[in-house]
Amino acid sequence: MAGVGRNDLCPCGSGKKYKKCCLEAVSGKPADERPIRTVHELDGQIIAAIQRWAIDRFGEAYAPEANFPYEIERPDAMLFAPWSVYEHFVDGRRVAERFLAERATTLTDRERAWIEAQICARLSVWEIIGVEPGTGVRARDLLTDEERFVREVQGSKMLVARDGVLARVVDFDHASYFCGMHPYPLPPRMVAVFVEAARKVLAGGRRAPKNKPVPVAWLHEEGAADDLIGMWQEAVEAMQNQPLPKLKNTDGDDLLMTTDQYELASGARDEVERRLRALPWAEEADADARELVLKFLRPGNPMHKSWENTVVGTARLTRRALRLETNSVKRADLLRGRVEEACGDRIRWKAREHADPAAMMREAEPRPGPRELTSNEPPPEVLAAVRDMKAQHYASWLDTGLPALDGRTPRQAMKTAKLRSKLDVLLKEMEHDEMRQPQAQRFDVGSLRRELGALGRW
Repeated sequence: MAGVGRNDLCPCGSGKKYKKCCLEAVSGKPADERPIRTVHELDGQIIAAIQRWAIDRFGEAYAPEANFPYEIERPDAMLFAPWSVYEHFVDGRRVAERFLAERATTLTDRERAWIEAQICARLSVWEIIGVEPGTGVRARDLLTDEERFVREVQGSKMLVARDGVLARVVDFDHASYFCGMHPYPLPPRMVAVFVEAARKVLAGGRRAPKNKPVPVAWLHEEGAADDLIGMWQEAVEAMQNQPLPKLKNTDGDDLLMTTDQYELASGARDEVERRLRALPWAEEADADARELVLKFLRPGNPMHKSWENTVVGTARLTRRALRLETNSVKRADLLRGRVEEACGDRIRWKAREHADPAAMMREAEPRPGPRELTSNEPPPEVLAAVRDMKAQHYASWLDTGLPALDGRTPRQAMKTAKLRSKLDVLLKEMEHDEMRQPQAQRFDVGSLRRELGALGRW
């Protein structure tokens, strides 16, 4: 590994320059004189010292960049640096263990205690089950079923409940800390698949304990961390490259924003308005001197039984033109046929335009990556509409057959262990999605869990 320059980013992953962070750990200054304000600074200094020692001690045998489970752009990645000393093995032992065995007498009590805590820590899959922004997160190890409250200021501002993270949690001085984390979290559904696969890989031919925690010793074995990192990176790349789902409207039609353009015959505007208003399902949505807006509302909805109506399309009428807007070709053809039959030669069709929402999303959205939550919220009237829509939707959700539950309703899914497991993942996905919304428009998915829990099988 090449030497780190004073102005390079520090190998500890702090984001600071080396000279402002961990240089003192290898500068010859007595350890007790180093200004260590946090455990992360302590960790950064120790990592830099162990890396320097390992280069001198093992030479080419210590080659963490060549052995890291996936390619990274810089060797100071937030997972790479801790892995390079706490999870990387040389001749059957962790580098940190060898360093501690040979250099223990040169360390302070605090440094020795920290390295010992790091050796006891392990890389695992943690589910975020609670967040205290600016303080930390409560996390559960999905492999060993242990829980920790992790002090993590920055992570608590970016992570949300039900995020899955691949991380090392270190217990030190009556507190727990993330010290080495893959930069990309995964959503609940992908985490559930990952955990099942990880249990089999860690078992390595041994009988994996069914529905029981994985032995912690398995996570400490040589190669265990490498396997988890490689598998997680594959899952992240699959998530980043997966095609967007096929979007459909509530009739089950492919979602395609469709606009039909018409020009009006001379002097026909008022008669066209009268005939449009007389059409079934027509309701005025807005009107001013320049434009009349009519919505066509069909009673009921095939997907959401609690909805009173479905917007089939919108008509926008000006002095000289008419626009019909719908969200599928099928609805467009239906509305166009009715409007042309009603208005006759008072209107003349000019063109049809399409806009594919999926393509627009692909162009607008960056690749999934590390994220920060935003506090920006829509206007109050939009929030009120969103809350009302969610309340209508979830009012009947527990009694709606769902493809994700093999066509069963959530209440029915509670009757079998297999479907309860699927339901649990589905609810986690919903919680995860809601927690990424502005706080004022989140739905309390916990209310659904509480009602299902009343059945006594949760």
